Amino acid sequence: MVEKGMAQLTLSSQDSTHSNGGSDYPTLSQQSSTNSSSAKKRSIEEFTFMKEIGQGAYGTVFLGKDKMTDKMVAIKSVNQKRILELDKTRSVFREKQLLTELQHPNIVKLVTTLKDEENLYFIFEHCPNGTLFDLISKKCTEIVIQFYIEKLDERLVKYYTAQLISVLDLLQKNNVMHRDLKPQNVLIDENFNLKVIDFGDAKKFGEIDEEPVQRKPNEEIQEFMDPSQLEPDFDRRGTFVGTLNYVAPEMVQRNESCLSTDLWSMGCILYKMLTGNVPFTGTVNYVVFQKILAKDIEYPQYLSVNALELIDSMLMLKPDERLGSPGTKNNMQSMMNHPYFSGLDFTDPKKLSLDTSLIQYIDEKYQSPSKMDHRLLPRKSAFLTGEFSQQDIVCRGFLLKKNRWFNKQLRFFQLQKNGELKYFKDFKYKGKITLSRDNKILKASRNSFEIPHIEKTYVLIEVEKKDLKETKRDLSQVDEDELFTNDINKWIEALQFVIQNL
Repeated sequence: MVEKGMAQLTLSSQDSTHSNGGSDYPTLSQQSSTNSSSAKKRSIEEFTFMKEIGQGAYGTVFLGKDKMTDKMVAIKSVNQKRILELDKTRSVFREKQLLTELQHPNIVKLVTTLKDEENLYFIFEHCPNGTLFDLISKKCTEIVIQFYIEKLDERLVKYYTAQLISVLDLLQKNNVMHRDLKPQNVLIDENFNLKVIDFGDAKKFGEIDEEPVQRKPNEEIQEFMDPSQLEPDFDRRGTFVGTLNYVAPEMVQRNESCLSTDLWSMGCILYKMLTGNVPFTGTVNYVVFQKILAKDIEYPQYLSVNALELIDSMLMLKPDERLGSPGTKNNMQSMMNHPYFSGLDFTDPKKLSLDTSLIQYIDEKYQSPSKMDHRLLPRKSAFLTGEFSQQDIVCRGFLLKKNRWFNKQLRFFQLQKNGELKYFKDFKYKGKITLSRDNKILKASRNSFEIPHIEKTYVLIEVEKKDLKETKRDLSQVDEDELFTNDINKWIEALQFVIQNL
């Protein structure tokens, strides 16, 4: 993606541009001049689709084989009509451009891009050992075993962190923000080195935001192979991107991102690699967001001093105070000089690759991660938007409410930050319970709780699937995003949190 006024890059359909050598990676403008357009044009018929290995927000990923080279590849198929419906044309082009031009051994290699009448295709190098998330949580689906590894070996984490820092260094030099850095978006290749993926939410810092270009519903995306025809169409300012447990406070507060936003996500990833958990947790989004804004974090005692200091320096609430922040004394070079990375050489990213002993360690310790159910494109959650802060909704969902005759009534409840618990019948407002700091939430049974009130005691009961089926009502209006829950324990935690903060 380029700023308004910059010359648009014309990308050929053959974008085999990645290189694994050299320490001084060129900027985007330098790289664009090196792209070859003389390669023979290929077609999707030259690739064999073997099996589906992943689902994304608007694409499906297949394991495939290049008939010409006999090499395994990953093929992301994106339906053109679906892209237009979701207004994701710009996002698709952005990912193509950045993956074509950002050359780094720890960024997934885009072999080529193709299209036919219905679909667009991204052909990626195949990374057979799953994602970093898989390695941490260790989901071995082929042998039907799911168990949890508390933490990764710190020697391995040191190399993995260095590889990701090296990628962020390249992004900063090109004014690019990834904006959705998380373990699920980091693949592990055949040599157990990391590969960052999913640049669909990436953005160039300082670009001008404009309204999307309006297109006809049946318009074919001709520009996929010829971006020079595209009109400027940048992301709207304030679009919430990122993943809940890794999102930076500036995104929570102002829906704004900067070149230091990815550093916060990197701090969260390092914490998860060393502990097995994310630093900010909660059963509802509102709780997690408040912990992020307060930097409410607990560090296990077993963390080394250097590791703790490195994590904490990246999880600074003010972006320009984070270690690695560009244009400050705590810039990326200071990050690379941190004692945690003692003995590592950042001058050439190839020198950050795992050595034989670490490769053997992973294979033995974690019982062949190649058996994992790998995902090139993890399914995206329904993220919160800027409307969250305006509506102040903490939690919503169905509960059964007992009336004065002890009959159970199905109601849709909505808890707000100001302490109002509103309830609706057939999506029409019926009333509210106004909470105060004096309220106590009492768990009455396994599936119910009570709210003693000055007027009466409200009894609320967890909804079962049969309760929803028996209503014979159209519940399709309910948007089951991450605020939505019918879980009684999540409701209790949300209510207690709101009461404590009134």
